Amino acid sequence: MHEVYASSLRSLAPGVYSTQQVEAWVEGSAPESFRMPVDELCVALLEATVVGFSWLCPRSGWLRALYVRPRWFRHGVGSALLARCEAEARARPARGAEPARSRIVLLASLNAIGFYARRGFGILGGTQLAVGRDQRLEMMTMQKKLSESRVACR
Repeated sequence: MHEVYASSLRSLAPGVYSTQQVEAWVEGSAPESFRMPVDELCVALLEATVVGFSWLCPRSGWLRALYVRPRWFRHGVGSALLARCEAEARARPARGAEPARSRIVLLASLNAIGFYARRGFGILGGTQLAVGRDQRLEMMTMQKKLSESRVACR
């Protein structure tokens, strides 16, 4: 998972973030930090190769990660992973919420805002993410309210 994460960041983030910021971001997450609860993880495989993954905590509605291997950018992998997350969030709404009030919240890097906006996410506000010892990344908190009637998976 870490290799997909690192290669995705190194391919998409330059041009939005400096090389120092990207490297601090990659180095700030050790491979062992990608040990996710299996019921919160969705992996996209192609011929036994991980081409992308998502990490959703369905009870809180927090999408912690969604990354795709660079070779598979713009091939529908990210959209399929996000659709699966939406289906999971609908099936297991946030604590105390009814299915009609299900939602997904995430922290989007500046290069990912368009991807999420095209899929119905709205910006709640900006924030900074501290990475490494001295780097800060501008990020956007985004949210999508889900209705129980929309089918997200095919």
